[in-house]
Amino acid sequence: MESVAVLSTFRSFVTPEHEIPLHVHSSFNLHVYPVFGVDWPNAIEHPLFYVGIYAAIGLGSALANILSVSAQYSGALRASRILFK
Repeated sequence: MESVAVLSTFRSFVTPEHEIPLHVHSSFNLHVYPVFGVDWPNAIEHPLFYVGIYAAIGLGSALANILSVSAQYSGALRASRILFK
């Protein structure tokens, strides 16, 4: 019975008081601070800009992975040819 009492006192951060409202007509002020001197667009007004950034990060990661795997395979093939002449 004690373990049930301990589990029942657990509070999650997934409660309404921890949510940030995403609609424009709220009393919560969203401030956009410039990073490295660049004024980034508001995410609520221009969400596809940030989707594009995430897509570019994903494509860059995929390209780096492909280049890494191709370098490993070509290096392994060259090493095996040198070792087993």
